[in-house]
Amino acid sequence: MPHFNNSGSNTIKVIEEEPLMQNNRIKKGRITHRYAIMAMHADYAFESAGLGIWSYDFESKVLKICKRCKKLIGIPESQVASMDLVLGLLPRDEVPAIFHAIRAVWEKGGSLDYQFPLLSGSAVQQRWLAITGISVSGFDSKATKLYGTLADVSANRNLENSRRELLSLISHEMKSPLSSIKLYVQLSRAIALKMDDLQIVKFLTSANDMVDKANNLLDYFLKGPNSQTGRMPITKTAFNIQALLREVVDEVQIKHPEHQLILRPAPGIMIQADRDRIGEVVNNLLINAIKYSPEPDAIVISCKMSGGRLQVSVKDHGIGIPNNEHCKIFDKYYRVANKLEKAITGYGIGLYLCKNIIDEHEGTIWFKSEANKGSTFFFCLPV
Repeated sequence: MPHFNNSGSNTIKVIEEEPLMQNNRIKKGRITHRYAIMAMHADYAFESAGLGIWSYDFESKVLKICKRCKKLIGIPESQVASMDLVLGLLPRDEVPAIFHAIRAVWEKGGSLDYQFPLLSGSAVQQRWLAITGISVSGFDSKATKLYGTLADVSANRNLENSRRELLSLISHEMKSPLSSIKLYVQLSRAIALKMDDLQIVKFLTSANDMVDKANNLLDYFLKGPNSQTGRMPITKTAFNIQALLREVVDEVQIKHPEHQLILRPAPGIMIQADRDRIGEVVNNLLINAIKYSPEPDAIVISCKMSGGRLQVSVKDHGIGIPNNEHCKIFDKYYRVANKLEKAITGYGIGLYLCKNIIDEHEGTIWFKSEANKGSTFFFCLPV
């Protein structure tokens, strides 16, 4: 029945709206409470992962960072953070690189992923932070805001630096005995030439070439990665890929006569790449194919042009790789878990190095494999 107030006007609308407004307030309160709980859970998750949260507005130039970020970079909680302040905590030679990375995200969008040292800390135990972020773009495709995380990766970086220093030391100490070996091989080769023993001359020539390759590899590691990019140096020259494949196949065949290595004929293809490094990739792929092919079966090496790029493949008929391990196969120190693992020598860095070398050449490396059906590894390079 309609209700009227003292003035005679109909008030039924007011009576019906009051519970509706009350319900809306309750719903909004529940949503706000739910968001508060989600935010609290997110804070716990970031805290447990050791991550700080930050955001940067490209238009207002305002940087907002959480308490954990301030703790990680070493500024008081009460201090207002700014981009200039944070950049001032970095070594001077690091600033252009991170500034360029942020500018690239601003202009092109995408994500930010960068590691940098802080000025505080000793040279031996330098503090390193990893910054990641994802951009939000406006109508002109330029990023308007950047949201991300900050984490302390000092332990991993310092461990990696220690390993690199150890590798550099070992490489340096190996130079002297290799020089002696090279001298003895050359003297022996000269004697074999006088005796007209061509078979021994051939073997000693190969041994001399191997010593040269070992020296080149040590030089490669002694140079170390570029301080800005973290990449190992490469020296590109023009060479015939088929000739390189023939050379590597012959070397590996001498060491592993029980396996049949078949190099498919291909037209002479000239490429611009680091010949020694690409030789290492082919050698590692062949050695891996032999290791994981316990039965003396054929291993086929092929080379062709595909889509304007060079494609090389190494196919074996070995134990293969289970599907659940495909995503880890190029990880450093990773080895396929199987019953032959203990019997197969290695440290799990061969394929990791292969991927790094191919990446440095702006190429791609991948594989196809099934358990107990063998594997085929491919890599493509720009010609």
